[in-house]
Amino acid sequence: MGKKLTRLLGLVILGIILWRTDMEALGQTLAGCRILLVAAAFGTCLLAVVAKALRWRQLLAAQGHPYPVHRAVMIYFSGLYIGLVTPGKLGELARMLYVKRDFNTSAGRALSALVLDRVFDLYALLVVGLFACFRFDIIAGLSPVFLIFIAIVAVLPLVLLNPKLGRWFTVKVLGKTATKLSQLSTDGANGFIGGTEELLSLRSLTAGVVLTVVAYVFVFWSGYLLTRSLSIDIGFLDAALVLGSANLLSLIPITVAGVGTRDAVFVFVFGVLGIVQAQALAFSALVLANFYLCMGIVGLVFFYATSPMERKEPRESAS
Repeated sequence: MGKKLTRLLGLVILGIILWRTDMEALGQTLAGCRILLVAAAFGTCLLAVVAKALRWRQLLAAQGHPYPVHRAVMIYFSGLYIGLVTPGKLGELARMLYVKRDFNTSAGRALSALVLDRVFDLYALLVVGLFACFRFDIIAGLSPVFLIFIAIVAVLPLVLLNPKLGRWFTVKVLGKTATKLSQLSTDGANGFIGGTEELLSLRSLTAGVVLTVVAYVFVFWSGYLLTRSLSIDIGFLDAALVLGSANLLSLIPITVAGVGTRDAVFVFVFGVLGIVQAQALAFSALVLANFYLCMGIVGLVFFYATSPMERKEPRESAS
């Protein structure tokens, strides 16, 4: 009950923001958006998800689980849909169950690729969020030191190539994440550790970083197109930093789909840039529709196209 009430805090934050907003101006701003640019943003967002699906696919391939490209993309979109209509991280776990079924592998091994895939996203948002703090001078007086700190954080994953540090990271950091996502048996935990160690190679990490960069270029370009559709006069870099920091803070478990926390970030940062609150909230509404609702609808189509309820003959795993 406490967790459920905590998630309502986002709605409370949103209610306070809306109470202090000129609703007529908000409606006029949304009504005046340029539909062609919104549609282009939607297409760009699709490309971002495809890039993330390819990243997950290459992680699975490194473990000897070679999904065809179309299958990996369909399952990734299906996970987005399941994540929208179910509580917690069930959308993520759905991808694990697909892999477990299709390749007859352990839950822990299937989970290892999923967790590392999400770590790439979290790390990208962390770097962007830190740079946003520097760019918008959120931590006053520490900007030069903070920029050095951002650079250190950006190159920190290279230490995972050291076998001892890589294993520590797998057991202590990723292992705790995996436990929260799924209660693993001893065999499952060993499979998770072994599966993760297979992925901590220069080739896998480099491919993951490259595809993550590609994915977030598309994500941020999609956000930039949404600002242009509302005639919000900011550059691509500022649009990327605003969207990235909002996505990072939306991971705080006090809301559903980032509602409330994302709106608060947009209102605050856009306010720093001299943009009125109605435009900030209109942008937030388009982000919600583009990145969540529309992606969820595409995911629904792929969910049924993958025939999740059919039992398939498992393939031989390379494990």
